[in-house]
Amino acid sequence: VSYRYGQSNENGFDCSGFVKYVYGNFGYELPHSSYEQYHKTQHLDKQKAQPGDLVFFITYGHHISHVGIYIGDNTFIHSPSRGRSVCIDSLDSDYYRRHLVGFGSVLK
Repeated sequence: VSYRYGQSNENGFDCSGFVKYVYGNFGYELPHSSYEQYHKTQHLDKQKAQPGDLVFFITYGHHISHVGIYIGDNTFIHSPSRGRSVCIDSLDSDYYRRHLVGFGSVLK
């Protein structure tokens, strides 16, 4: 599915819309903002992160601006940016390693 700013449905997702959509399918209600999603989680050390936890980044500015879902083995799934589709990336890549803020477990 392609990136679409402000969207959270099968026609397209932005990063937080993707997380909201996936978690919504499991009965969780999350806001449509990576910054707000960050504040709805219990923050975790990387060593304690489990598949399904959220991973947060500051990609511009001074606040959380990107989110994905950790899937294990130092990888995560996300809706990255305009012109790209939902994909899996490595937290070992230079870009994501530089912008990583941390992990969070979603609270019900």
